[in-house]
Amino acid sequence: MSKITLTATLALGVLTSTAVTAQETDTDEGMVTGNLAITTDYVARGFSQTDRDPAIQGGLDWIMKAGSITPYLGTWASSVDGKRALGVPGAHAELDIYGGLIIPLFGVDFDVGLLGYLYPGANAEGFNPNYLEYKVAGTYTALEMLAVTPSYSYSSNYFGLGYASHYVNLDFAVAPPDLPLGLTFHGSVGRSVFSSDYAVDYTDYAVGASIEVEGFSLSVSYTDTNLNEDSCAKLCGKRVVGKIQYDF
Repeated sequence: MSKITLTATLALGVLTSTAVTAQETDTDEGMVTGNLAITTDYVARGFSQTDRDPAIQGGLDWIMKAGSITPYLGTWASSVDGKRALGVPGAHAELDIYGGLIIPLFGVDFDVGLLGYLYPGANAEGFNPNYLEYKVAGTYTALEMLAVTPSYSYSSNYFGLGYASHYVNLDFAVAPPDLPLGLTFHGSVGRSVFSSDYAVDYTDYAVGASIEVEGFSLSVSYTDTNLNEDSCAKLCGKRVVGKIQYDF
């Protein structure tokens, strides 16, 4: 569940003055970018998707300008631990496919999109974990150093379990000028609410920092939830996550 919105990603790139590389394709048909990453733990909405083990990740995005509107399509994948972390035997990867529109209004870049979460190889008994999620977000950039992105995501069949999920999130990124290596501070706080009495509503949060070195992004984050670690086999507990990503 790569849950950072595309508008927030673009705003972060502007804040850190990250230039696009020569490998990107910027034509009338749009621009294609990609990324590859290694992380010490794949954490989504406060929960480890890898049983607190490292993950390999990567994605491709297509984006273009169509007047004032910016359509985009993309795909992103990560290794996961289906059996121990997700309760889905046979799933060793998560594949996200998404698309949407970025629409500027009143100084805010609104992002309206649809995301599909797929778990190839999953053979969980009694349910299919693949599901769709709708998203709306808005990114406001101030003083060329602060980007704030509130967002709301909704699924009518979360993780194929037959009940609805609502996720409200606030992301922020701060890139003070004249700091070395494009040092950027970032954080988020989110609230998950479910329509089932069998699922516990909870809050997750994270804070961290990143730098840019020769096309690589190095970041470290502290993440936690308000849940008791014993209630989630320590998948939702506090931890420090490191990540190295190469953008091309």
